Amino acid sequence: MLTYFDETISQMESIRFLNRNLKLINELTSKTHFTREEVQNLCIIHYKLTKEGGPLNYRKFREVAHRLFDISGAELYDKIYNRFDPNRAMHVNLENWVLGLSILLRGSLREKINYCWKVYDLYGTGYVTRELMFQYMKNSIIKTSAGEDANEVVKDLVDVILKKMDIDRDGKLSYTDYKTSVLRNPMLLESLGPVLPPRPFVLAFLTTFTTNYDKA
Repeated sequence: MLTYFDETISQMESIRFLNRNLKLINELTSKTHFTREEVQNLCIIHYKLTKEGGPLNYRKFREVAHRLFDISGAELYDKIYNRFDPNRAMHVNLENWVLGLSILLRGSLREKINYCWKVYDLYGTGYVTRELMFQYMKNSIIKTSAGEDANEVVKDLVDVILKKMDIDRDGKLSYTDYKTSVLRNPMLLESLGPVLPPRPFVLAFLTTFTTNYDKA
């Protein structure tokens, strides 16, 4: 249970915290899709999360990501965490918390394409191979109908995705293949597995710090 997420702080403590981070708040307002007030509120949430329990490390961030955004897939979670801790500081700092949420909650299609690809490109090779796609698809399938071979179902799914997205027909997906395909058909954004929070979770989290739901 996220007891530290429920911690309350006084108005004076909030003001002192925001004043200490005034420069960063100004920078984040100009660099993200959030208003100044929204940035301040997200900073306060991060402060509450870390006030009692310490830095937002790998374990704690995973708990937060699962509770707030329904993100928990073990096979891709490491890469999702790395998007929030790009400098390998072993925790998600205030700046990267807001920058990451800007993409997850209000990112443009191109921003989400870049984010998703960096998660899918598990080994940083610049390609997603047929074998890696098979791994993603297999982990995404909960169960198949009785008598149906799960591996065959996954192979069929991989074939379908490659047929749709492997533009240069080299048997694997490159960033160019992926970006071009998703720009043509945004429904393919998470074709290799869920790495973005479902919309109901996005809207639920937005209610905790803003009334601008239409921008999600």
